[in-house]
Amino acid sequence: MYEKSLEKLEKAEINAVNAYAKALPSNIVEGRTLWLDRGTIVNIKSRKEMAELFDRIKSIGINLVYFETINAGYSIYPSKILEQNPLTVGWDPLYWAIKEAHQRNIELHAWTWIFAVGN
Repeated sequence: MYEKSLEKLEKAEINAVNAYAKALPSNIVEGRTLWLDRGTIVNIKSRKEMAELFDRIKSIGINLVYFETINAGYSIYPSKILEQNPLTVGWDPLYWAIKEAHQRNIELHAWTWIFAVGN
């Protein structure tokens, strides 16, 4: 009886998880995305240029941006842990990307290369 009881318990656990997942409200969201890579980000030198980029992004219907924050062992923003990319020292592209994205109702996600620590 023990094996049969254990089998029924496992099925009950699966059914409980499935019932819980079905009971949660779910919204269908259409994501029109793009990835802003390091090359694009380091070419932006001011808040004004960042705003212009996000204006273009919004104009083509993008509602979700993946913003590359760490690449080749550098952070794209001032960091207490990593050295900032020398091409972005003196300003914080991530901060301004967040501001500009939110002003346009664009979702922004910080994206990181996990294994790329050098060139």
